[in-house]
Amino acid sequence: MSYCIYYQAQVKQAWLLAALLKSYEHVAFDRTLNVERQIFEFFVPVGCQAQFLEFMHVMVADDVICDLVELPNRLITAENIWV
Repeated sequence: MSYCIYYQAQVKQAWLLAALLKSYEHVAFDRTLNVERQIFEFFVPVGCQAQFLEFMHVMVADDVICDLVELPNRLITAENIWV
């Protein structure tokens, strides 16, 4: 089983990011993780990572997001891993 690559970022312009990501629906699944701090999480299929990062670098340059960070996928737990 393959898991998605996991990212988090602080989103400064959520409405704009949500609208632009509609064009890239196959690249990542996104959702709000923390409304007060405007933290979004992104689940990215391994084969889409390069396209996702290219898009997100443009969003950083345009000041739509900041603090994009790759983290361990929070949905992977010892109970979810079958050996």
